[in-house]
Amino acid sequence: PTEPDPDRYTKRHAHCDVAVIGGGPAGIAAARAAAADGARVILVDENPVIGGNGDLFLTDDNLAAMLRDSATLAADPGVTLLARTTAFGLYDDGLLMACERLGDHLPAQDAGQLRQRLWQI
Repeated sequence: PTEPDPDRYTKRHAHCDVAVIGGGPAGIAAARAAAADGARVILVDENPVIGGNGDLFLTDDNLAAMLRDSATLAADPGVTLLARTTAFGLYDDGLLMACERLGDHLPAQDAGQLRQRLWQI
């Protein structure tokens, strides 16, 4: 490129006891169990909504229960839910790196809109 990148980016550091990658049924159950034991939990999912992507084996009742569980997790102060976030590396000493898409999905970004956030967990 010959021009500077016009987009804005940010980074954030976070600490947790348990990191869960994937916000489907198993991820929500794992996050819920860890939070119930008092752990600080970060749940990372690449989809726009925590709750899976329509798994074939989910019934309407199971899906409704899972979405209720994700709403309960969102209300828990010890749980951080990161939707639209891709975990891309696990490094020395348990450092998890993830990229949260803040503005990539928007049709037109405002001049001050952040595009992505790098999480160092």
